[in-house]
Amino acid sequence: MDKEEMWRLVESIHEKAPAGGSSAERVRWAFEMAWPDLEAKLRAIDTATDGPVETEPRDEKTLLQELLSEVRELSIAIATLSAESKNVALPDDDGLGLKNRYRNDTSLVRRIKAGMVLEHSSFGAGRVLKTDGADTRKVAIVHFPEAGQKKLLLRYAPVSILEDDDVPS
Repeated sequence: MDKEEMWRLVESIHEKAPAGGSSAERVRWAFEMAWPDLEAKLRAIDTATDGPVETEPRDEKTLLQELLSEVRELSIAIATLSAESKNVALPDDDGLGLKNRYRNDTSLVRRIKAGMVLEHSSFGAGRVLKTDGADTRKVAIVHFPEAGQKKLLLRYAPVSILEDDDVPS
């Protein structure tokens, strides 16, 4: 996917978003800032795979829940980046109740390590396979029995830590 195709995707998601969110100019600015890193990561994925990745088929409801969760996480990340770049504090509530609802405390993020079991609001319980980064940029690769493997930005992912007794088989 090239830059213009990706921009059209982001733009179409922004157009469908509820009113009162970031302006089109702010979204374009955030996209332009993020594109070089995203492009490098997309190229790394292309070179790392030797063909299509096989996944188990999922029903429409599961796919929609995953998509909604991803869009929410991206919207929050874009709003945060945009506000930080302008040195503006985000309001406590963005009108959708998303800002604080999906913003994890840094101490929780720091505690999450490979082998732990997390509960995700959409995907259920899953085991952390790997973590990378730190604090607000810490990412975890988590295997969810029903949803498969997911990469989560822990600062914004709607997760909590479960005990090992709560692990699904």
